[in-house]
Formats: sequence, structure tokens, C-alpha cells
Amino acid sequence: MSRLEILALLAVVLAIFTIVFAQSAPAWIAAALSIGSTDFDNAPEQEGLATIESVAIQREGQEGSGVIPKIYVRFNGYIYQVPRANDWMSFRPGAKVKVSYRASHSGQIQVDSIAPY
Repeated sequence: MSRLEILALLAVVLAIFTIVFAQSAPAWIAAALSIGSTDFDNAPEQEGLATIESVAIQREGQEGSGVIPKIYVRFNGYIYQVPRANDWMSFRPGAKVKVSYRASHSGQIQVDSIAPY
């Protein structure tokens, strides 16, 4: 076999390997690599008190008429962005709010939502 034939055969073998094995990773590989898991998995949701630091509004786009609220709270001495808040227009900087959060196994905190206190 010439070098060109060997390279062509190698390319075919690699293509077959990619098609067969790469499209569906076995579950044990995903578990071993922890694909899709975070440090907050299985962390219980807890509640606490926080203070609103700022409420900012971001427009969705020039064509869209909606707005996206950006709310930041001070909780345990640190500032966290709140991903969702019901009735966000009623929150004012300096106001006390109830915080739903999760503490990870490594000690990090993730604020999930806020509600009026």
C-alpha cells in the first residue's frame, strides 16, 4: 500500500469512528465528566433577608416593546444579581426583601428569586 492509500484508509476509519461513537456519548461518560451538573445540584433552597442595591431596566431591542429588569441585592455582605422577581416595579433601592437562595457544597451562594418582605 502506498502512503496515499494508508492516509485514505485512516480517514475512512476516523470518519466511521466519529459517526458511531461521537454522536451518542454513553451515560457513564457524561456522569464521569459531570456534563450539565453544577455545584448547586441537590442544594436545598433556603430563605433569608436582603437589601435592594439597584434596579435597572434594559430594553429587549429596538423592535421589542418589553423591558428586562436587572435587580441587584446585597446579601451576606455580597452583591448578587437576581434572575427573576415578581412585581419588580415595586422594588426600590434600600428596601428589604425576602431572598430564596441556594448554598453550594463549596460555599458559593446563588440567589434564585426575591419577594417583598
